[in-house]
Amino acid sequence: MGIDRFEDLRSWQQARKLFRLIYSLTRKAGFNKDFKLREQAQSAAVSSMGNIAEAHGRFSFEEKRKFYEVSHGSIEELQSHL
Repeated sequence: MGIDRFEDLRSWQQARKLFRLIYSLTRKAGFNKDFKLREQAQSAAVSSMGNIAEAHGRFSFEEKRKFYEVSHGSIEELQSHL
C-alpha cells in the first residue's frame, strides 16, 4: 500500500510545520527589518516543502532522489540563515 497524496508524507508534514514556524519567526524583530534575509529564509522553507511534494509526483527513483536532495539542501541553507 503506497501513499497516494504528498500531504500524507511525514516529511512533507514536518516541512509544512517548519514553513509555518519560519514565517512566524521572520515576522518578529530582527528578521522583519532585514528584508533580504527574511526573504531568503522564507524561500528556503517553501523550497524544501515544495520539493518534497514534487518528488512524490515523480516516477523514477533517480528523479525522486534529485528532488529530495534539493529539499535537503534548502534545509541546510535555512539552517545557515538562522
